[in-house]
Amino acid sequence: MKVLVTGASGFVGSVLCRNLIARGLTTTGIVRHFPANPLPGVDYQIVPDLGKSKLWNEILVGVDVFVHCAARAHVMRDSEIDPLAVFREINVEGTRYLAEHAVNHGIKRFVYISSIKVNGEGTSERPFKADDKPSPEDYYGISKWEAEQVLQKIVCNS
Repeated sequence: MKVLVTGASGFVGSVLCRNLIARGLTTTGIVRHFPANPLPGVDYQIVPDLGKSKLWNEILVGVDVFVHCAARAHVMRDSEIDPLAVFREINVEGTRYLAEHAVNHGIKRFVYISSIKVNGEGTSERPFKADDKPSPEDYYGISKWEAEQVLQKIVCNS
């Protein structure tokens, strides 16, 4: 089985890749820059922008499972004039583009790693549950929630 992971050098993506390799799965890791500490066994592909890269047609050939971990996140001092627009461009439109490409290439499993921030900044009385009403409070959480909605529409139309 061939698994493709975006954000393969990030916090979640690198752990996922390590586990996929340990299970003997063919793993392609999508990264913006070649990692300083590459994991043995991961076929890294450099894609500087998740948007409309011509590389995707080649990269997606033979992929069975597409795990999308990459996102704009953890921006502490944002210098963007319109930060929400940038979060949406990467996290919503980038996700839309990748999911549509996955559908067009016949990939049967597209796994989207969202964020607990879709539910809000915290809970004190009880843990969040899957059926809680989304309540994102920051640009990152809003963009991840919007990406979930986009994916729901893609799934319903496929």
